[in-house]
Order: sequence, then C-alpha cells, then structure tokens
Amino acid sequence: MTDSPLAPVAWFSRLSTSVLRSPPPVDVPSLFARLPQHLSDHGIVPLEGVYQFDVANEGRWTVSQDGGSLAIARGFTRPELGHLALTPEALFGIVGGEIDPVALLRAGGLVHHGAEETHFLTLLLQCFNARHLEPSLRDHALGRFYRTGTCEDASGDPVVVGGWSIPASVGQMLNRLVLREGLGRTLEIGLAYGISALHLCEAHRARGTGMHTAIDPWQTRTFRDIGRLNVERSGLMPWFEFLDAPDWLALPRLLERGVRIDLAFIDGLHLFDTTLLDFFYCDLILRPGGYLIFDDCTFPGVEGVIEFVLANRAYELIEEHHHRVSVLRKTADDDRAEQDVAFHRPF
Repeated sequence: MTDSPLAPVAWFSRLSTSVLRSPPPVDVPSLFARLPQHLSDHGIVPLEGVYQFDVANEGRWTVSQDGGSLAIARGFTRPELGHLALTPEALFGIVGGEIDPVALLRAGGLVHHGAEETHFLTLLLQCFNARHLEPSLRDHALGRFYRTGTCEDASGDPVVVGGWSIPASVGQMLNRLVLREGLGRTLEIGLAYGISALHLCEAHRARGTGMHTAIDPWQTRTFRDIGRLNVERSGLMPWFEFLDAPDWLALPRLLERGVRIDLAFIDGLHLFDTTLLDFFYCDLILRPGGYLIFDDCTFPGVEGVIEFVLANRAYELIEEHHHRVSVLRKTADDDRAEQDVAFHRPF
C-alpha cells in the first residue's frame, strides 16, 4: 500500500473479512442507484443540498436532495462545493453499517476537499445509522435525530449536528450494557447534544430505577442547551442530573458527595492531560466491576490514556466498538501505593 491519504489506516485494515475481502453485494453504480430506496426504507430524510463523492477507481458521484426528492448523477454537478474522497471498501462499509464515517475521517480514511465537511458527513452518518437504529426508536427524539441529522433548539429551529454525536451503534451498545448488567448509576463527561444521555437515560427508565449524571461547562454557550432540552422533551428528567461545571471541578465534588458509579463515559476534551484527569477521578468513584468507556479512542491523547490505564491499572479491555469507543472493565481498586510508591509500567 502507498502512503496516500486513502491508504487504509491500521484499524481499517483489520476490519472483518466480510467487509474487506468478500465480494461486495453490488457494484458502486448499483449501490448509488439503490441509495434512495435504502434511505427511504429506513425513514432517512437527507438535508437539502448537494453531496459529492470521489470513489477511488469508480469515478465521481453527486447525490442531490431537493424538495424531498433524491437524485443520483455521475460526475460533480457543483464542483465548487467540494467533496469527500473514499475507497469503494469504505463506501460499502459505511452503507452496510460496518464503518463509522466519523472514525474513518479522523483516521484519514476519508479525505475532505473544499467546503465544510459537516454537510457531507451528515449523509454518510445517516446511511451508517440506518443499519443500527431500532424500529422502536424511529419516533423517539433519538430516531428523529438519526433520521434527519438535526436537533431542535429552544425555538424549534433545526441545528445540524454532523460528527458531534455518537452513532446509533454506540448509543445502543451503551443502552444494552446498562440493561444487561443492571448498572444503576452512570456518568458522562461531555453532554453536547444529549444523544448519549438519551440512550443511557432510556435504559434507566426501562429498568425503573437509576440515575445518569452529565458534566458539560459548554452546554449553554456552545450547544445552546440542546442536550438538556432533548432529555427534558423525552420525559427523562427523573433519571437525569446535569452539572454545569468543568470536569476538574465537578468530578471532585461527586467524590466529596460519596457518589459511586457503575459506568463512566468519557467524551470531554481529547487532550492527554484532561483525559487522564477525567480517568483519575472517574476511577476513584467507579466500583470494581464497573465500566470505563472512552469515546474517540483513536485520538492520540485518548489512545495514550487508554494505553496507560491498561498497562498500569487494574482494567481489562472488553471491546473496541466500531473503532470509535474503547470499553474497559475495572477489575479492582488501585493498590499500587501498597506495593510500590514508584510503581510504573511503560506504555
């Protein structure tokens, strides 16, 4: 393989043989021809506009949504708008629900040219999420978000979310984990548009007990309170607590209150030091047997913290879900000081 921008990144090369080595179910022209029906079958409503894709060795393609009608054309109809470049394997993987396009973009397997990337990403995310959204959620706030790619602000105006949220596959993994393991107290750092909070609070509602705490100092000034509004509009406030403070202030307060949690979802700033701080305090309040989940696990700062934790602390890696989140389970409380005050393993 070459070192071109579209050379498969390491995790992309490790995808299951069903994605990379088996013959694709249809060719690229047939995939684009079937795309309108695929989206319609899943209730997906693309945003109005033009989406342009350069598929390696398969030519350029334009998908246009105008007045509720989706049209497919060869070539770029609006080259000045920019495009996304990707491989055929990536295209089939995204539409087939195997590859998260946001994770692929961040890893270099999608290359953006020209105009703002959020618009193009939204359509790919809708294609990906269509494979993972349970029919029972179609009319829920979660279903409306995944189908339209937007959330409503306090005035009812739609806001395009783009890559600022977890995909349906990750959200439903969180939901099922809480239900399967009977996790009563969950925590997340980084509420944003509230999508992960909705998945977790829905699990608490289904169990009839539990509480989810979200920490986000940017909720009002950056996300226009949409995360909290989504929780409130969904009738989930009895299972929700919001802390409007930086994580380095809010987490010590939870520790002082004696709060103990069963799951921590870390999705704040993705710098190494801030992610390590989040881990440090989450570990202090996380029960042995509880779950520590890192979003955007391929970011260098986040990946470094995960490597430190696995090398130096009593955690085991359970899974890496769609190359987007790493799920760790705590096996014991920290006892390094009792063994060696200078304990350290390189990572």
